[in-house]
Amino acid sequence: MIIPKIWNDPPIVVTVSRKDVESNDSQSTLESLRSLLRDPPQAPAAIGRLVLSFDGFGKNAGTIWFDEVWQVPEARLFVEMLDQEFPFWFFLADLSGRTLYTVAACVCRIEVRGSETIFNKEDLLAFSVRQFEGMTQIFKKWNFPEEARSARVEQVTQYFANVPVE
Repeated sequence: MIIPKIWNDPPIVVTVSRKDVESNDSQSTLESLRSLLRDPPQAPAAIGRLVLSFDGFGKNAGTIWFDEVWQVPEARLFVEMLDQEFPFWFFLADLSGRTLYTVAACVCRIEVRGSETIFNKEDLLAFSVRQFEGMTQIFKKWNFPEEARSARVEQVTQYFANVPVE
């Protein structure tokens, strides 16, 4: 499910190079992601704005916006590594796009049936628990209001409401 934006702030785009994916070097990407959460003024300004893109993948080897990346084994491994080091996707991801969906598709077992992608229920649950815990850490660290955390939990829950699982 895609959640429409309720503000006009531009997305914060973090681009991953094909070279980093192929060499499994996540350090520069992790540094870019972590920089969004370092100080109190920046963290609330970053909530819900992150778009992750991969450069050098796809039929034309140009930039693609995280729509097909989960089908690339090296990219899946790269995103799994990011996810283990950075459990803050639920806090940062732009829910008007597919960044969060594709991160989940990279870290969960999936099965493609025709045009439908089925997520492994246990994997999606484990991913969600880890991400909700990470999001809660950020809300507590920066003393954000409980209402803001509850609203974000509701948005993320709605985002995944229609994702098929088995």
